[in-house]
Formats: sequence, structure tokens, C-alpha cells
Amino acid sequence: MRVTGIICEFNPFHDGHKYLIEQAKELTGSDYTVCLMSGDFVQRGEPAALDKYTRTKQALEGGADLVLELPVRYALSSAGDFAAGGVCALSALGFVTDLCFGSEWGEIRLFEKTAQVLHQDQDALADAIRKKQKTGVSFAAAREQVLSQQYDLSPSLLSQPNNTLGVEYCLAILNQDSPLQPHTIKRQGAGYHEQTLSENFPSATALRQNMAAENVPHLTLDDFSDMIGASLLKSRDLTRYKDISPDLAGRIRRELSTYHQASDLVTQCQTRIFTESRVRRCLLQCLLDLTPEINVSIPYLRLLGMKKKASHLLKQVTDCHIITRLAADEKLLTEDVLALLRQDILASDLYRMIWNRKYGSMERNEYQHSPLLQV
Repeated sequence: MRVTGIICEFNPFHDGHKYLIEQAKELTGSDYTVCLMSGDFVQRGEPAALDKYTRTKQALEGGADLVLELPVRYALSSAGDFAAGGVCALSALGFVTDLCFGSEWGEIRLFEKTAQVLHQDQDALADAIRKKQKTGVSFAAAREQVLSQQYDLSPSLLSQPNNTLGVEYCLAILNQDSPLQPHTIKRQGAGYHEQTLSENFPSATALRQNMAAENVPHLTLDDFSDMIGASLLKSRDLTRYKDISPDLAGRIRRELSTYHQASDLVTQCQTRIFTESRVRRCLLQCLLDLTPEINVSIPYLRLLGMKKKASHLLKQVTDCHIITRLAADEKLLTEDVLALLRQDILASDLYRMIWNRKYGSMERNEYQHSPLLQV
């Protein structure tokens, strides 16, 4: 039996995602597709445009067989940590054989070659990247320059977002000695940052902008401005959070006296070194109390939805606890693991609270939700 894993956000789900699922099944000849999806906050440092249950329903209708939640401590992380958490989670399931991702290049050999360089020359690369960063560029830009100048690797492979994640997936597989076999599908239609709503395969960026223009209910970072402001004021040491360096902490502190809303603070703090998405992530890491981890680990995964035919897969899981009934499963976890799960619960509870306030609805809390089952 072959099972393909896709690490995703579906923010929101669109035809390009459906195409990826279809092509992944065809390329790998897999029997099932497992989607490991960010919950209510996503890697670009924003609340998901739509809640995780809505996106799970869309994913199942679009071809996924099983949808699990990527813990928020990895969903709201750098590309490297996002990929490491995703690969660790799929490996922990024990039945996933392949990993498939969309990319601008669409040729897996290039990703594996780049990842091999990063894996083998870690110390030398780290030194070269640090030196390059001192010239005033971000980590991603510094690494791109080092790899292109010293290793003759194509700079475009690391300058495009899906390519970057693809390299990180392949690197995580090597670092973790994971049995996952990587594959890539060339993206179709609009580019990742394309803002025009094209007829075929529009980008998620264009769809989110269209949602705002058409007043479709959705959440933005500024909806959390009061909460973020309060969490920043309460924190005595901003550097305790995952990606907040002393320099960035200083910038945030200096701007707090004139704080009005989160997006303004992001604009005031972003530089060539501190990208917009990193600053957004850092603000949400403070809000959700996300601190660095010593080791990548996945002791549990939350089931969001599945097709009935895939239910037998869950019986094969050996290395992590699959949470299907939150109240009951909490009692089976150690205190350390329960503390990690509560980060996910807090993230979804805050999302629900802001949604209810903004739209006057009464969405169910995490304990009232059951996994979606599609026959």
C-alpha cells in the first residue's frame, strides 16, 4: 500500500490544490492521500482566511482522504521549522510512503541536490550565511546568495516560495533520516504572489484579496490587534519567543508607544533582515506563547476529517497519539504533551472568539467539534 502525504495550508482551498492532489495520486500510484494542514493560523504569519473545519471539508471534497492538523508551533514557524514539523508528523504516522509538494520548477532532482549540499556542509554553510547576513540581508536571501555563488546552484530555486519549501522538505527528510520518498508537481496557473484573479488556477493571494473586496467573511491579522498589543505589553522578554531576536525585540519595543494596529507595527518593524512574514509570525508567536523547541517531535496529531474508506489507516499509527475526541484523549496525555496540545486549542479558541465578535455568530468551541466524516 502506498500513501502520499501533502503538507499544506489550503488558505483557501482552490483548483490548484485539487490539481496537486490529483497529480500526486497519479505520480506516486498511491492508494490514499493524507493532507497535513495548518490549523487556524498559517506560516505567512496570519490567521487563516477560513477556519480549519471549513478548509478540511473543502479538502475532502477536493480529493483528500485524511486531513490532520499540523500543530501551531510548526504552522507559525520559519520555512525550515514548518517543513521539519511536517516531515516529522508524516513519518510518525508510520504508513505514509511518499511526500508530494507543488513547486515552480517541478523537477525533484534539483531539490534533492540542493538539500544534499545543505545537509552535508551545514557548519561551513552556517558560517558563510552568518557573514552574508552581516551585510544587511535576511537569512533566506543570504543562503540563496551563498548557494548560488559558492555551490553554483540556481538562485531561483531558493527565491520562489514553493521552491524554498520544497528544498526544506527534502532537507528535513535527510536530517531526520525519514523513509518518505519526495516528489514534486510543477505549479500551474498564477504565481504564488499573483494578485490578479485569473480564470484557471488563481493564486491563494488573489483569492484572499477577492474575499476582502467582495466582503466574504474572513479574518485578518488586524482583527487580533488588541490581543496582540496586550500580549506584547505583558511580555517582559520578547526574545523568549521562537523567532524574535534581540534586534527585532528592540524594534518592537520602540514602536509600542505609538501602537494602533498589528499591520502598522509590522510595517514599522520590517527591514531587509526582518521580512514582513517573519514579523507577523513573531507577533502571533507572542500572542500564543510559542517558544523555541530543543528537538522536533510529534507526540500527537489532531484528526480534522477523513473519508470512511481511509479510517483503517488510523489503526496503523504507532509513534504518535491520534486525537479524535478532545475531552477524552486529553486524559491520556502526559502533562508535557498536554501543554503542547493546549497551544493548538488556544489558537483555535482565539480565532473562534474573534470570528464570533466580528460576525455576531456563535461558532462551536474545540471540545464541541468532531472530525468530519465523508462517506
